[in-house]
Amino acid sequence: MSVLKMKRVEIILALLFFALASAMYGQRYPSDVDKIKVSFSQYLDGFYSACDGVSHRNYQGKVIKGDIDGLLDSDVMTYYQLENKYDSPLKRKMFKESEEYQTLLEHLETERTFLLADTFYIVSDIHKTDYDLRKKAFYFHQYTDAIGYSSTYYVDFRYLGIVSPLITFTSVKVAIEDERTALEVENNYQDCRLVYIFTFDEELSRKNETVPIGKLQKLLLVNIKSGKVYFFRAKKSNLVQYDHDIYAELKKEGGIDYPVKYFLKVGNKMHELAFDELWDDYKLEMDGDKYFVVGVDSKRYLLHFKPKLVICYEKDSIYDAKCEEIAKDYKRHPENYQDVTMDPDGGPHYIDKSGNDWVCESESIGYHVLEDEGVYWIVDEMKFIRRKIQR
Repeated sequence: MSVLKMKRVEIILALLFFALASAMYGQRYPSDVDKIKVSFSQYLDGFYSACDGVSHRNYQGKVIKGDIDGLLDSDVMTYYQLENKYDSPLKRKMFKESEEYQTLLEHLETERTFLLADTFYIVSDIHKTDYDLRKKAFYFHQYTDAIGYSSTYYVDFRYLGIVSPLITFTSVKVAIEDERTALEVENNYQDCRLVYIFTFDEELSRKNETVPIGKLQKLLLVNIKSGKVYFFRAKKSNLVQYDHDIYAELKKEGGIDYPVKYFLKVGNKMHELAFDELWDDYKLEMDGDKYFVVGVDSKRYLLHFKPKLVICYEKDSIYDAKCEEIAKDYKRHPENYQDVTMDPDGGPHYIDKSGNDWVCESESIGYHVLEDEGVYWIVDEMKFIRRKIQR
């Protein structure tokens, strides 16, 4: 064999060895993110990675990865990187009047809705630091910045930021009460990672001029080698169970808690539901004996229970039929009934024992409760009446 042929064989063998070694190395040493995704799947299932760029759903529902700058601002030019193509005021004006622009805007709005509805996670190394014996916590250094000139700090990941009460001017507080656990963290800090689980915040993102902002929902301190979770902290939720798997976020107004958002719990994930302005409730759709709710992501979710809204409608229908019967008897024998209508000059209404104000013209639901007080409404006369007690 000639020297030239031997060199070619050596080169080929070297390339094959390199390819094999690379494949073996890739299998034997997966990335930290891959390890975390597998080892801590119970915490991350259904969430999207933002570790090397935000993985999010496009208008077709397919997961893509890319720059989300301009997405939360509904900025077509920025999101689709069209500034260079339309580089004058006239070109931009004509483009915004085109069908192409309208199509891109519709796609963008769909993706924006998905982005706000989904949950994401990002993994961060930690810098070695000493456990604070007095405060029973680690203060891990993180690069931070402030939103505008405010005192709201966020961890700066260059292409996104995350805010949380746990974040100070230069660090993230991880409280660990047990000192033995803290010692294990100190002895294995090179294998420890912080895992931030967050959702994007539209209002904060618009206030910040540099990167989109997420709100921290959960924080984990994990060991990627042993699979241990040293710290887990979830944001305190003001969600209350509203109806089986449906939860409501409450807001206090005038001393009373009112639902302002609704969520459907599917596994360990909460899907925000579209709001029905007419009924001040979540959007509900019926198909035969099946019931669906609609998410802000425009998806329909099948419910495995009869919603209390439906039960309420059914009771209202029975009450309506009873009101029609009472109305007929009232017209024949008005002397047997008492008119309990309040303030007819200011509009006929009735206040029940619970303080609820019922108005004849309203489209309220749940008015069947009036039957508990023996009160019925006469629709064509705009009256609330009660049968007199026979003596």
